[in-house]
Amino acid sequence: MPPLSPGFISSTDARAKLQYEKELFVGVSRAAGLLNPALGLVGDGPQNAIQRKTKLFEQGGTRARVYLQRPFRGRLRYGNAPEHGNEEGQRTVPYDFEINEVRKSAGVQGWRIQRQRVPYEVWGESRFLLSQFFGSIFNAAYQMHLCGITTDVSTTTEWWFHGEDLGNTLCNAPRASDVYHTFRPGGYTTDEAVGADPTAYFDVPFINALRARAGNMANPIRPFNWRGKDVWGLTLHPDQVAYLRTYNTEWLELAKRTMTGDTEGSGPIADGFLGIYNRVLLIEDGYAPPGVNSSTGARVVDASGNTLCRRNSFFGAQALTVGYAKMISEDNQFVFDEQSWDYDHNKGVCATTFMGIAAPGFILDEVDTTLVQDHGKITCTFYAAPL
Repeated sequence: MPPLSPGFISSTDARAKLQYEKELFVGVSRAAGLLNPALGLVGDGPQNAIQRKTKLFEQGGTRARVYLQRPFRGRLRYGNAPEHGNEEGQRTVPYDFEINEVRKSAGVQGWRIQRQRVPYEVWGESRFLLSQFFGSIFNAAYQMHLCGITTDVSTTTEWWFHGEDLGNTLCNAPRASDVYHTFRPGGYTTDEAVGADPTAYFDVPFINALRARAGNMANPIRPFNWRGKDVWGLTLHPDQVAYLRTYNTEWLELAKRTMTGDTEGSGPIADGFLGIYNRVLLIEDGYAPPGVNSSTGARVVDASGNTLCRRNSFFGAQALTVGYAKMISEDNQFVFDEQSWDYDHNKGVCATTFMGIAAPGFILDEVDTTLVQDHGKITCTFYAAPL
């Protein structure tokens, strides 16, 4: 909307407040990776990779619920055998997760502020900084849930990987991946073993192995619907993509077919995807978390502090769930507030959203009556030292 006067807006104008909220939401969406609705991974049903639950919040926080629909397993009746009294019930297994208020504020003191009139560029800069901040938090949160990061593996440059901070994980603690949903090359059983082997980098044939494992589980990982096609997804760190491009000539052919449309999907590179192979979307994501030492819970690094391996997620339908507050709409997921002090000459702005992210897990009684198993994803670890 136009400024109230040249270079200024009114911080008490309801229209300005709504405009700020919507522009912030657009900025965060563009920076939020897999959670960006434009990529087509988020939807309201169980056929989506990220299942969205809306209109859930009441003051004080609450819990949202998604369900796993179990298939029928009873035997058929045949001949004159009666069917009445032998109906098989529809079995569902619930998963509850927390949604709550999360917020970040930015001070705008020290600028040329005149009472309730604020320089337009001040709001623009604060909106940009908050967009980048929330984008990083959202990216890291969904990756920590997908990849089972439960400890603090943050660094100065990757400050967002704090798996013990419920703010960084958006109100739900990530769950360590179970043995059935973990994959490492070479038969390795720990991330540090992968980090010690420079030949354990990601290669295209691993996609076939992941597809086979996904289909052979007690609760198979279903593909998700993406632009009218049933596919799976696989996240890769830029360092892992560099290995793929350097050491695998098959990657060049894959990229060529994708660019020319001679493959499944429709121009995915234009939308941020690397390509598609064997119905698996390859997604480059700089927020793929580091490998974690099995004994110390620390990041797997070399003597110089370089990260040696990265965790990735092979995922299908219902791999993640995200819940939003009752007052949150699809085109505006933030609430804007401002506060003044020093006789209205200094101000602060605060962006608040009401949400929660989690990776569903369910108990499958035919496998283990106590183990909560991952659902819709496999956590992988591949070598990723910088080339």
